[in-house]
Amino acid sequence: MKKGFILETLISLLVLLLTYASLSKILEFEKFVFQLGLSPFHLLSSNAYLVALLVPLVEISIIILLMIKRTKLIGLWSNLFLMSIFTVYIAAMLLSGSELPCTCGGIISKMSWVQHLYFNLFFIAASVIAILLIHRKDRDIKVLT
Repeated sequence: MKKGFILETLISLLVLLLTYASLSKILEFEKFVFQLGLSPFHLLSSNAYLVALLVPLVEISIIILLMIKRTKLIGLWSNLFLMSIFTVYIAAMLLSGSELPCTCGGIISKMSWVQHLYFNLFFIAASVIAILLIHRKDRDIKVLT
């Protein structure tokens, strides 16, 4: 019971984050494209429009995966991968010394790069804990049968 509550709480937090993030990118699409175009990383800046289309689509896809019982684990692994990519990007921005604005949109864009790094690490940890809880829950069910 307790594990199930923790798992559903973590998944709900991830869904909330991804919903907010994807909607803010969609609602501020031109700004998102512009900010991606400013990236010091050529691969990202030269493909800003494509990336701006794909990121919210991937985020929405992960939301759907997380909301379906059969695909929750795939959604969690997908979220972990996506958040890890975002976190590597943030670390690279910190190391580059660039003073560019965050491309996240909404209130999250008001964070400093360091705050954003910790924010992402929290959600990476939430994904890992949820994955472990699902694996433990599956193992517990197999023991009972």
